[in-house]
Amino acid sequence: MAITINQLEGKVKTLNLLTNNKVDKYLPYKKGGSLIANVGTFYINQAYGGYQLERICNESGGASNETLRGTKSDIYYQVNAMINGIHIYKEG
Repeated sequence: MAITINQLEGKVKTLNLLTNNKVDKYLPYKKGGSLIANVGTFYINQAYGGYQLERICNESGGASNETLRGTKSDIYYQVNAMINGIHIYKEG
């Protein structure tokens, strides 16, 4: 079964909720005419024919790469592994 972008984004939403991050990339208002990014939020970047999990690291929207670029399936299973790791950690 092929992974859809909606399935992938659903996994990222779960990851954000588990890590107490906002689900939306930006706040619903602007400061000084500029969008304000939600620091810590994970999201999917689509470029160069591939997908990558990124995490916002400043209010201007700068981001760090959390995975290598790959297919939707590649990233889906990497995010799923992160989610499983968090569950294992919380079970202690």
